[in-house]
Amino acid sequence: MTLLNDPEDPPTFFSRRWITTSSPDLAFATDDLAKKTTRSVLSQLGGSDHRPVKLFVDLLFRPHNSNSFPRWNYKKADWEMFSTLSNIYTTQVKADDLNVNKAIKSFNQAILKAASETIPRGARKNYRPYWTEELQGLEDEMSTTRQEVEDNPSPKTNDAYKAACDTYKTAYTQAARKNWMEKTESLNLDRSGHKLWKLARAMNDETVRPAQIVIDHQQNTLTGQKAANCFVDNYAQVSSVDVPKEHNDWIRRELRNLKRDESPETIMNKPLNEKEMKEALNTMPQKKSPGPDKITNKMRKNLGRKANNKLLIIFNNSWTKGHVPQIWREADMVPTHKQGKDRTKVDSYRPISLTSCVGKLLERLINTRLCWYLESKNLLTPEQGGFRQHISTEDQITYIAQKTPPKETLVLAGIRTRDLVLPSTKH
Repeated sequence: MTLLNDPEDPPTFFSRRWITTSSPDLAFATDDLAKKTTRSVLSQLGGSDHRPVKLFVDLLFRPHNSNSFPRWNYKKADWEMFSTLSNIYTTQVKADDLNVNKAIKSFNQAILKAASETIPRGARKNYRPYWTEELQGLEDEMSTTRQEVEDNPSPKTNDAYKAACDTYKTAYTQAARKNWMEKTESLNLDRSGHKLWKLARAMNDETVRPAQIVIDHQQNTLTGQKAANCFVDNYAQVSSVDVPKEHNDWIRRELRNLKRDESPETIMNKPLNEKEMKEALNTMPQKKSPGPDKITNKMRKNLGRKANNKLLIIFNNSWTKGHVPQIWREADMVPTHKQGKDRTKVDSYRPISLTSCVGKLLERLINTRLCWYLESKNLLTPEQGGFRQHISTEDQITYIAQKTPPKETLVLAGIRTRDLVLPSTKH
């Protein structure tokens, strides 16, 4: 719900006892109604202590076109045609162009053009998965017989209306029950647990679009663009980290030592190949939201072979030249409310940055090589447990538990050694 009161509105209540004014009369509306509703305080009426409040709803109000990109309906996508068109439209892309920014921009435009012609966008309102043409026909027949019994009331028309209602309700219940059974039987908690949570939220009516964010900042109420600027300023302040000059100097010295002592590895310099890109793509989640370029992992997985080769050439240009395209540096930042926090405070939201899925794919390729290099050269300290394959922070806890604490420490802690049951140090 959105509060319609404006801080500039005059007070609506006068206390004769305390000789003070206040605004206890609050007006709330859902997000869709708040955009078309205007609240105004009128003059006193009939000597009442409360001023009348007028709420005007503009039925002709039309919101401005949103800049948000409609979601793709992948269930109705023609992926075979998409693969073909992606090969055709990327033919003119100069992937070997020295300007990587221009190359990736042309590539993105070609992929989005192929997607717009083969993948529908948007979703049906009030969609019911069990709804069929047969149910629609039965509902139309029920409406027709209802109108008939109202226009020509008689036992015959009334019986026809009752029969149509019974037929419709029976078919409706059967279709809904059948769809429910199919939905629950297809749930796999090991692989697609998100489907269960999505179904649970839908049953609890928790899929309603969130209301507009309203921020109270420095005694001002901010919405829309002003609220977005407030979030940007806050995140910029929190994210700014001053790195000491001594730390930068130490990093430079370490880099010089590595370049002097280590010969360059072949695998770190050779071009990226198609096999590496395919393996990296298989590890990319298909449900991730796209970044500013609007290219999703689903599209990327269904590209044609020629389009894949074009992208691989762009990747190698970026890799060898050490240049990251600007579109991969940008992100769509979405503020997400922290549960239990005040919704009117900027600190109650954490930012989620949606970056390019194509850029993430290249990061995955480089990360695979980098991890292999660091592990093979033993450049990581053994105590590093996070973000390493086959190693976790739980291992460090296990190592601590394997070490028998000194007897003096146990005495100071008020614990007798014979009361302890420690795990064996052989494992």
